[in-house]
Amino acid sequence: MWGLKGIYRPGFRYKKCGVLFLDLHPADSVQGSLFLRPDRPERVRLMACVDQLNARYGRDRVRFACSGTDRPWKLKAEFLSQRYTTRWGELLAV
Repeated sequence: MWGLKGIYRPGFRYKKCGVLFLDLHPADSVQGSLFLRPDRPERVRLMACVDQLNARYGRDRVRFACSGTDRPWKLKAEFLSQRYTTRWGELLAV
């Protein structure tokens, strides 16, 4: 909150937003690549920062985008349209 107090100005309209960090991965599982250097110091510092944020604000508050999110709004199967063009069992009978 100290950051927000430093930039807040009365009379301006503000929006809630999120931040996306790219190219993050767990330190113990690295995808092998000819050109990747997983031990680069900036990556190690970034992952340490993510760990500190999770320790401070709670588990999985900062996580990898590919790990997904809990979706209470998840699509309900009973409201799906029929798939006439991709499923033989749902082919329209006239």
